Amino acid sequence: MELRINQMNFIDQTISQTFPGIKKLIPHASGDFSKDKLLDFLEIWWHKNLVLEKPEEKFIEDFKNWAKEKRYHPNADKAKSIYKLAEESISTQPSNSSYIKNSIQEGIELIKHINQILHTILSQMMEIAEPLEEYQEAKKFSGISDKLAVQITAEFGDLSKFKNKKSLISFVGIDSPPYESGNFKADQKKITKRGNAILRKVGYQAMKCMMSSKDPENEIYLYMVKKEKDRKAKKICKFAGLNKFLRIYYAKVMASKQEKNLLKAA
Repeated sequence: MELRINQMNFIDQTISQTFPGIKKLIPHASGDFSKDKLLDFLEIWWHKNLVLEKPEEKFIEDFKNWAKEKRYHPNADKAKSIYKLAEESISTQPSNSSYIKNSIQEGIELIKHINQILHTILSQMMEIAEPLEEYQEAKKFSGISDKLAVQITAEFGDLSKFKNKKSLISFVGIDSPPYESGNFKADQKKITKRGNAILRKVGYQAMKCMMSSKDPENEIYLYMVKKEKDRKAKKICKFAGLNKFLRIYYAKVMASKQEKNLLKAA
């Protein structure tokens, strides 16, 4: 992942000079690393001048044929927007530089190879996690994808090792610090951040996904919306939602484990 991020940053920095604004029109990567529309596009049109080499009608036709071949939606309006961007944007690097072209092409090839490896690893992780209650219960929350669910499962491990919900929340590091005297004020309390930093990032991402899914039947989503209506900062709302999620998640997983043990005993 670190190598992938470094290469992605290099590509992003380079195309901001060769084709400014293209990232806003074409999404970067799919969630399972199996495809990356922007990288596929840049393999052919890595510089804005390559788009303008042909009339707009011809580029639209080429774009649609490319999209069909790569199994993307052949959107003519998207092609028009790209052509318009190419006309209006100003590049700071030449399109006839073989060095820049080769650097981009080699970077894209490396990222795609890394993506294939990550996709394989993720698939294996899901296969291993499939029988685990931690994975199955995480997937049931709207907005949490299989990929996110397996990340949560991998970081937490067996929830049976936590004696209660509070110890789980402390492990993540989003519990409140102990009361201290002196100049302490109640409205100054923040999360401790003593726990697992990776889990906090994964949990925060899960809350963002829940907010994006906007499921009216998801009580965690409704809870975060209520907090926002109370004019709480968005970050605070999401960590409050994460706290609620962990309590519910722990209860559901432990209930599922207990039910499974009872079935085994029977």
